[in-house]
Amino acid sequence: FETLLKAGLRKQEVMFLEDGDLIVETLGPGLVRRDICVQSKPHWGFVTKNGKKRLVPIPADLMNKLLAVKAKVRPSKLLFGTSSGKPDYHILDTLHSIAKRAGFDPSNFWLHKFRSTCATNWLRPQKFGGKGYDIAIVRELLGHDDYKSIEAYLAYVRREELIEVDEPENVDATTVDS
Repeated sequence: FETLLKAGLRKQEVMFLEDGDLIVETLGPGLVRRDICVQSKPHWGFVTKNGKKRLVPIPADLMNKLLAVKAKVRPSKLLFGTSSGKPDYHILDTLHSIAKRAGFDPSNFWLHKFRSTCATNWLRPQKFGGKGYDIAIVRELLGHDDYKSIEAYLAYVRREELIEVDEPENVDATTVDS
């Protein structure tokens, strides 16, 4: 679920994620690029939504976790496959099971929320804890051909930017009566 949250991938993109899709490239001293390559997998019958390949940058902590999964012995190259090495088609069921065990209503949890949250965080300005990416970059990272589908995320971020933070008033301690 962390991969869904931090990479903004679709359910099937995670289901068909393979060892070779993890790319770590050292660009120079202290400069490392970490990407997930989202691409069609004809041998699994999987085609990306728009048929195109894209690179999605991910944080070091997530890449380290994915590389640890890759290092384990598994029945196939799928990072999140089943014990028989096939794609796991029950990711949503697993999410609902976790929500139920935690005491939440499972119907309030769906996989696209992770993607939406990721997109919003990419668009959110750095001063609000986001990445501050341009809308064109986010469109590419999500694999969309147009801007229409990410306008909702942008509208949410813009509403956040209009929220005024109340600063505590400076009170001179010498003028306060006890």
